[in-house]
Amino acid sequence: EGACLGGQVIAHAVKRHLGMGSGTGAAFFSGEGAHTAIRWKRVLAWLDAEERTRAGGDGIIEGACRTFALLSQWLSDQGVLDE
Repeated sequence: EGACLGGQVIAHAVKRHLGMGSGTGAAFFSGEGAHTAIRWKRVLAWLDAEERTRAGGDGIIEGACRTFALLSQWLSDQGVLDE
């Protein structure tokens, strides 16, 4: 969801500099359009609830770190990342 939020910044730059929008080749960066911020707020609310209940902050951080480590390994295996 954070990448979708960042995509909004990229989408605005692509529109401004290249004149491309979601219907003309830049849909990848558009995310949920005007709904992206709403989705992000829902994700933050969910994370806050998780921190207070089951996983706790440490579990959330551990899960995120593990996810990025696995993504990095997968990208390396695909030859996308050179070490």
